[in-house]
Amino acid sequence: MSNGIARWFINLSLQFKVAFAFLICAAIPMIIASTFFYNQLKNESIQYKSDRMAQDLVYWTSNLNNQRSFLYNNVTSIYNDRNIMNLLSKAEKRELSVSEQNTLKQYLVYLTRLNLDISSAFLSIQNTNIMYYSKNSEISFKNVQEIYQTYRKEIAFQNGKPCAFPTIAQKSGGFSLPIGMLIRDNTKSFASLASMIVCYDDSVLSKTCDQIYFTENSKIYITNANYDLLWSNSSSTLSSPINYYFSQKSGEETNHIFIYHSAVSSREMETWHCLILVPEEDMIDLSFIFSSYFIILFLIFLLLSSTLFLILKTFILTPLHRMIALINISDLKNPQFLPDKGHTDEFGVLYKSFNNMYQKNLHLLEIVKKSQKEQSRLEYEALKAQINPHFLYNTLDTIHWMAIEHNEHKISDTVTALCSILRYSIKKSNEKYVTLSEELTWTKNYIFIQKQRFEDRFSVTFDIDESLSDCLVFHLILQPFIENAIIYGMKNTLSGGVIHIRIFSEKSESLLIQIFDNGVGMDPKHLEAIQLGIGVGIGIYNIDQLIKLNFGYHYGVTIHSELGIGTEVHIRFPIKR
Repeated sequence: MSNGIARWFINLSLQFKVAFAFLICAAIPMIIASTFFYNQLKNESIQYKSDRMAQDLVYWTSNLNNQRSFLYNNVTSIYNDRNIMNLLSKAEKRELSVSEQNTLKQYLVYLTRLNLDISSAFLSIQNTNIMYYSKNSEISFKNVQEIYQTYRKEIAFQNGKPCAFPTIAQKSGGFSLPIGMLIRDNTKSFASLASMIVCYDDSVLSKTCDQIYFTENSKIYITNANYDLLWSNSSSTLSSPINYYFSQKSGEETNHIFIYHSAVSSREMETWHCLILVPEEDMIDLSFIFSSYFIILFLIFLLLSSTLFLILKTFILTPLHRMIALINISDLKNPQFLPDKGHTDEFGVLYKSFNNMYQKNLHLLEIVKKSQKEQSRLEYEALKAQINPHFLYNTLDTIHWMAIEHNEHKISDTVTALCSILRYSIKKSNEKYVTLSEELTWTKNYIFIQKQRFEDRFSVTFDIDESLSDCLVFHLILQPFIENAIIYGMKNTLSGGVIHIRIFSEKSESLLIQIFDNGVGMDPKHLEAIQLGIGVGIGIYNIDQLIKLNFGYHYGVTIHSELGIGTEVHIRFPIKR
């Protein structure tokens, strides 16, 4: 898969690669850094507002303390009524009369009507006789017994201290907040006289909560000392037990920020706890300034990025595309040179290099055209100068028989050698390679004719490795060297001239032909002219170039010559059969 991705990326255009590299190396790190910076600012904003809300919660809790004291004082106010306390003391010793029981009931009616927030009140004497009064006709004696049995043990456990219990749902809607207390004899033995429960409408706490505003979607929870829910402005259940929040530091929970505070407890009253859950989006409403800053920062970065990309496109991609377009439409028939426009950067160097290369190609094309024209001219000249080979051969044959008739055997041998040369030239003219033995036969005939011309002023010796007879060499490869040795090497020699031809293999890889003569030799200037193909050395130069072009530059012709001593030629050729 990684190879496929790499191949896909390689095939993309340079423009897309630059954009992609810029995105990876600049845009993504910038976005990550900006996001991190934004989150830091957001957290600072949340922390700032959490601290403010915690301060507000402390103030609000003090108001809740006052409200709690008011609710508890309504319950403990029974100690202020001496008549009621005396009746309860009597009830400890004997059964109260109907009139005395009515007095206790009237107290419950008075207490309930005196405070509009109280919905009902219960009084249990010695855990047997329960008296109650309720503004809500839905509450029956059975309901009263169930409520009392539910909270009886907790009331006894508090041992005379008022305590709040979880709210009770009413059939007509809403909730009631029960507060219970064990009534003791406060004059003598502090004996338990009765149990009392006063139920408040939940609006009594709603009024207190309305005095302070956190956020529109904040959730407020008030619990007693046992973390039983007394009141809440939300009907949704918490994701964790409510006591979990009070065991943690203020922080985050299910996309909410929670803070809490506990009302001050005292010997007379139990502790109440307050928990506030605020949606996180409500906490960051102050960070809109930071959001705007983040947006502005991103827009600035986008502007700078676009500017940088336009610069790259203008000064790199566009010139590159222009050069590619000109190269695509340019050919040798329709040359298109790249505009320099005074560039001194890498593109200027590239433009100049391309134009120079293109100029060289045009120059080479002109050379090729001239060479082709010259070749055509030479072929035409050769065609005009060509003599019918059969006519020439027949004429030589006639001269041969005429020489025999007149006993001119020397002339006959010369003509026979010339016929062999002519026959070899005609037969092998279209062949690039001949065998070494065929080339040596032609060479010996050529030397024989030249010896007749120069009247035996020189002798020729051969040292040939016969195992190389079938090796292939170029047609007429020896002729220029033999001719040069005879005509120029022996021009001042009247007798005693020697030409030695040695052919052998070198390291079983190369065929080496050595031609030595003891002629006049050459000075360095003449030798350099032959090696450069100037003047009479054109044939030797052409053979050297032909060998090098076909087999490589470690093959070819080397010449060593010293004026007045002689010349030695080495022709190195690969063994080819």
